[in-house]
Order: sequence, then C-alpha cells, then structure tokens
Amino acid sequence: MDQYATMDFNDLAFGFVYTKTLHWDYYDATGYVGYLDSEKTINVVMRGTKSAENKLMNADTALTDYTTWPECNCKVHRGVDTGVNGVYP
Repeated sequence: MDQYATMDFNDLAFGFVYTKTLHWDYYDATGYVGYLDSEKTINVVMRGTKSAENKLMNADTALTDYTTWPECNCKVHRGVDTGVNGVYP
C-alpha cells in the first residue's frame, strides 16, 4: 500500500484526496498528487531537498524556458524543472 494512502489531512488540507505518488529514483524526487473538491483544485506537492541527489539537482539554479506551457513565455529554475519533468510520466 502506498505510504500516503492512509494519511489524514487536517486544517487547510482537510478533505484532500490523495490520488498518486510521484517518484524519480535518479534524483530522489518525491511527491504526490491529489485534489481538494471543496476548493475545486488539483495539487501537485513535491518534497523538499532531502538527499545528496536532491542537492545535486537543486544546485542547477540557471533559469530555463518553461516548455510545458510555452505560450506563457516563462522561465523556471532548471533544477526544479528537471525534477518535475522526471516524475511527470
């Protein structure tokens, strides 16, 4: 069973429904996806830096184009973009 499947969410996250764990072994990127029906939101939550692999990924602080939504003409932190793209599939 997934470690998040039995979590109780309180306070602002009360009613949050966990749906999927995200994990990428290469950089130890971990998080989860769920929704809060009362707010009509979908949430993608990533754990903060924890391991040497995370630190290596996060050290890449250069800005890069946000290619997932190119029409926004946005720049993002390349280390974070790497982690998000690693767990995306």
